[in-house]
Amino acid sequence: MFGPLALTSIASVRFDTVVLGCCGISPDGYVMAHDLGDAAVKQALFASAGRRILVADATKFGRSALAIAGQLSAFDIVVTETSAPAEPLAKLEATGVDVRRV
Repeated sequence: MFGPLALTSIASVRFDTVVLGCCGISPDGYVMAHDLGDAAVKQALFASAGRRILVADATKFGRSALAIAGQLSAFDIVVTETSAPAEPLAKLEATGVDVRRV
């Protein structure tokens, strides 16, 4: 689902955990989406979740896109590859985010 129907539906429920993917993670720490509709759905899911997990392969780091879905540091857990860049992950861990390299 996407658009107003998705946003209304998501706003009426509560999730224990939400797992999101992304189109990029900008150098300044934003989780990015390629279109505004996708970003709005990600924002709604994020707001309705108790625990937030981001799954992003190593190529997503340093990549920007059209729309901001949220701040990387607002996630509880970030799952990525062992080849992901060390510096942004170390900064993220310093903010208290649980970074898991698989």
